[in-house]
Amino acid sequence: MIRQFEREDLNEISQIERECFRVPYAEKMLESSFLAPTFFGLLDKDSEVRGYVFATVVLDEANIDRVAVRPKFRRNQVATNLLKSAESLFLERGVKNVYLEVRVSNERAKNLYEKLGFKVVGIREKYYEGVEDALVMFKSL
Repeated sequence: MIRQFEREDLNEISQIERECFRVPYAEKMLESSFLAPTFFGLLDKDSEVRGYVFATVVLDEANIDRVAVRPKFRRNQVATNLLKSAESLFLERGVKNVYLEVRVSNERAKNLYEKLGFKVVGIREKYYEGVEDALVMFKSL
């Protein structure tokens, strides 16, 4: 079941951050993001959270800030379903353009985003930890 992120999900999301990322978001940062008026978060949860997507929506643009899927649920369309659900809600909110950054080394994520219609439009040098470049990807809704 995909639903909007709620405050009570913070602990589980923090745990997934630690499972999925070399530099996880701190729980305090997640909590402050949740309070921001531009924040947008969806998660896939049945008995446990399988994955989530966080985005920032400003006027007619959205930036997908984070996509995470627990390792044991990968390759089960969780990220695809989350991103498609996010796009539907973006359209309801009048979003026309969506951006994201992805590590140049993250082939699996790049393939997913391309499959969903995102195109590479730029590079942010040393974006990740001051070491690895990011591809900037764009999709018009």
